[in-house]
Amino acid sequence: VRALNPLQVLPGTAVSITVDRQPSTVVGGEAFGTQPRLSVRDSWGNLAWMVEHNISAQLAPWSLGQGGHLCPGACPETREEQRVAETKLGVATFTALAIDVVGSCYVILFTAPSLYSATSVPLNVEPGPPFQLLIREQPDGALPGYALSDQPVVCLCDRGGN
Repeated sequence: VRALNPLQVLPGTAVSITVDRQPSTVVGGEAFGTQPRLSVRDSWGNLAWMVEHNISAQLAPWSLGQGGHLCPGACPETREEQRVAETKLGVATFTALAIDVVGSCYVILFTAPSLYSATSVPLNVEPGPPFQLLIREQPDGALPGYALSDQPVVCLCDRGGN
């Protein structure tokens, strides 16, 4: 009896991004409790693991009216850094995404060159635990024996400034 080599089926060309694990537990300025995991798929839905891709994350344009930022780590320290995850064998996992401003229906858009994009489910961002004391308005108009004409406004805020 002679053994034959098994037939190896390879995936087709990568065409799209799929969100396999949705982000959840979203608190202002804190990394999501569950980070998104994405995969790159061919036109038949097979995992396209042969070529690596850089997947970018950003707030979808229809989410920007709320004034929030997608941060690749603790907000506000990392607001301007790039939010990219590299696929390994067709799968990419973000590790520290966060949204800073409290709001509802934030949607994350995941893109990569030459691939169809994917979006997260709508996310609601709740206020986080106290993190910092911020002076929102400075006092002014100090005269001996009189109340300040402009009273200070102080905020006990979460990492996102909420």
